[in-house]
Amino acid sequence: MPTPRVTRRRVLTKVADSLWVVPAAYIAGALALATVLVRWDESDPVELSSSLSAGSASTALAALGSGMLAFTGFVTSVVLVLVQFGTSEFSPRLVRWLRRDRTLKFALSTFVATFLFALVATAQVGRGEADFVPTRTLIAALALTVLSTVMFLLLIDRTAKGLRVANVVQRLDTAAREVFDTVYAADPSEVADPDRTLPSLGEQPVAGRDPPRCGCRAGDARPRPARARGSRPRALIDHSVGPVWEANHVWLIFALVVLWTGFPEALASITLTVFVPLTLVALGIVLRGASFAFRKTLFRTSQRRVLGAIFAFSSVLVPYCMGAVAGAIASGRVPAGGEAGDPWSSWINPTSIVGGVLAVTVGAYLAAVYLIWDARRLADDSMVEYFRRRAVVAAVAAGAVAFAGIFVLRSDARYVFDGFTSRALPLVVLSALCGGGSLVLLLRRSPRGARLLAAGAVASIVWAWGVAQWSYILPTSLKVSAAAAPSATLTTLLVVFGVAAVVILPSLALLYVLDQRSMLPEESVDSQRATDASTPAW
Repeated sequence: MPTPRVTRRRVLTKVADSLWVVPAAYIAGALALATVLVRWDESDPVELSSSLSAGSASTALAALGSGMLAFTGFVTSVVLVLVQFGTSEFSPRLVRWLRRDRTLKFALSTFVATFLFALVATAQVGRGEADFVPTRTLIAALALTVLSTVMFLLLIDRTAKGLRVANVVQRLDTAAREVFDTVYAADPSEVADPDRTLPSLGEQPVAGRDPPRCGCRAGDARPRPARARGSRPRALIDHSVGPVWEANHVWLIFALVVLWTGFPEALASITLTVFVPLTLVALGIVLRGASFAFRKTLFRTSQRRVLGAIFAFSSVLVPYCMGAVAGAIASGRVPAGGEAGDPWSSWINPTSIVGGVLAVTVGAYLAAVYLIWDARRLADDSMVEYFRRRAVVAAVAAGAVAFAGIFVLRSDARYVFDGFTSRALPLVVLSALCGGGSLVLLLRRSPRGARLLAAGAVASIVWAWGVAQWSYILPTSLKVSAAAAPSATLTTLLVVFGVAAVVILPSLALLYVLDQRSMLPEESVDSQRATDASTPAW
């Protein structure tokens, strides 16, 4: 029976290791602060400037929210790159320091809290009946922005010092000594509770614990294949996605910046109405990236399973919410002009549900088809068949959802439906032909051209959506010409886009070529073990 002191130590250790306690507290505080300040400004307004209006205040808050979303995604991507670099170059035990680092937790929590504060405040100001200026809310948003900047600078300084070789070696030495003093104590009475969480040094056989379950025998330097179901597919997914994972968020940041700069009114209208699914998207992206990075650096099967479940849930949540946002736009539930639509029915409706389910099934279909290609490249015939069956099921499911969506659009999004059946019809037919051709190749076990046809099917239907609702960016309420920024801004945006394309596209192409030729190193714990086992001791 553990003593109260041991129990308290366990709780404190779990809280210190947890990545969610501090962000959850910051999120709750941001939501409460935004609600209280908006209500206070509405009941007792304070005027600081006669030129400041409720519309301009809502636009400023919406711009702050979108900017913080892009900034948080950027910082998260950089942190994950540092995690992968540190674990591959130094030791997987570096993850424990990152998980416990207070500066990292408080910085990311501040960024997310600022983003949610701006979104909630924007939505409540936009739904207010009276035309009031949220002065206190704007001051608080400015203060949170300054605080985020300070935390960002502290995070840079903390990370730069923390990844110095001398500091890393010192932390590893301290952790190792703590483990040795706990396991091999001079006095048996000094041995800590066997269930105490220790710095991760692999599955060491400690008294009171179960033997290792990582697929290795005690004293065996070579890792054996794990017996857990799905280990081989997960290994193939890690091998395929790991080297190019951080390039995954480039398109998201780029799209946000283009929409924010080139079409600010559209972005303000979208964030005013569908801030709930957008918040879930941001949360899912952070959870997915963190679970993907940390899972590869853990030894224990139970911890890997938890992070794997988080990764799987986030991989479904993000595309569904983005598809639901697309459905809200297509069905005309996002009003223009700084007015906020209903925060729930705007994305919980037939068109949004169809859009969300279609996004999930299409994503699963594309992922399975691309994994077939990688399995063929690695000469793994069993995995080729494994993902081929799943690609066929996902293709049939996506086709069924798309067919049902025809009737949903006809009754719930008439303008877009008319566009699909007229000016966008050639693209719809092209998408159907590409999807059908890809399915035939998969059924005939000839997936050589299935990847190109699958990508063509998805790209064609996305283009068809844009053509179907042209010339509106928000159907029947806001045209593209009315939402566009001044010509000088658009010209500058095109120039910046051209420069970014010249700099980024060759880098992405090089990354893709190196990945396809298997010239990039592995970063998982298993690969680190294999490297250590194959390295001769001098």
